[in-house]
Amino acid sequence: MVATVFAVLPRTAIDYGVALGVERAELLAATGLTESDLEDPDNLVPYASLLSIWRLYTARFPGVPVGLNYGRLARVELFGVVGQACVNAPTLADALEIYFRYQRLIDPFARTFVAHGAERTIVTLDHEPMALALPEAMEMLLTSACAIGRQLADQFERPLVVRFRHERRNALVHYEEYFGCEVAFGDDVYGLEYPLADLTVAPRGANPAAGRYLERLAGEVYKTIIGEAELADHWLERVRRGIEASLDHGEIKEGHVARRLGTSTRSLQRALRERSTSFFELLTDVRRSRSLALLRRPELSAAEVAFMLGYSDARSFYRSFRQWHGVSPGQYRKDIGAR
Repeated sequence: MVATVFAVLPRTAIDYGVALGVERAELLAATGLTESDLEDPDNLVPYASLLSIWRLYTARFPGVPVGLNYGRLARVELFGVVGQACVNAPTLADALEIYFRYQRLIDPFARTFVAHGAERTIVTLDHEPMALALPEAMEMLLTSACAIGRQLADQFERPLVVRFRHERRNALVHYEEYFGCEVAFGDDVYGLEYPLADLTVAPRGANPAAGRYLERLAGEVYKTIIGEAELADHWLERVRRGIEASLDHGEIKEGHVARRLGTSTRSLQRALRERSTSFFELLTDVRRSRSLALLRRPELSAAEVAFMLGYSDARSFYRSFRQWHGVSPGQYRKDIGAR
């Protein structure tokens, strides 16, 4: 199955390229799209068409922060019904959950993770190798996330730090002026860190009644586009997200996760058995992957990381970490220089 995106995304990127002075015909030729492909913003077009635009921009504009300049123009309305459901969600936490649930409609390969530390909210972004190889594309995605956060609520007005995995390609002043904070390059992750946001507040101007309708509509669109077979895999991802959210709130019990998913504990157990897995296996998977990201944050002690992963004591976490990764948490931090 060919990965697709909504036509509004390459169409908007093409319009931006024209504003930069690139001939529209050249941009269309690079993408392999026609004007008729772009007429309906909800039309599905190949994901590769969007990548080709960013390959062209990376080659054509060395020394120009194209990704940063384009990303700062991002608005949640670009994400169609998913974006509208997010902006009208009851709370920021609900908006994040809706975005995670239907993210594949917007970008078939992006994976966004949120963790809440003692003093900050940590948002990290991962992607497939071809996108990761395009620094301008990754700068666009991270800058877009910041711009949309600012659109949603004052809580996301200014990050504490912005992290890019690639080395700096453009003058640092461009980034510091927009983000208004420390900007790190050559990091282990792509991410944004904010003061611990109050996710119980509503997005700016939200209409929750409209949001409920829009969320149902997004679900129907998702089911139509993704198909029943792939929905099963997505459901497991929703369980993982539920586990992550429960860890954030100190409620790591199967019943709590089931309630977050709108089902019963028994139904959750049965559905996981049908997929040849279990709640414990998914919890272990979440803890294993999260442990590495949290240990990269030097402001967190290993004991705090253990607590944030739902362990009742640090020793249990240390034993598990050594089983997963072959080294202790302390040795891992020394290896990556996160002291």
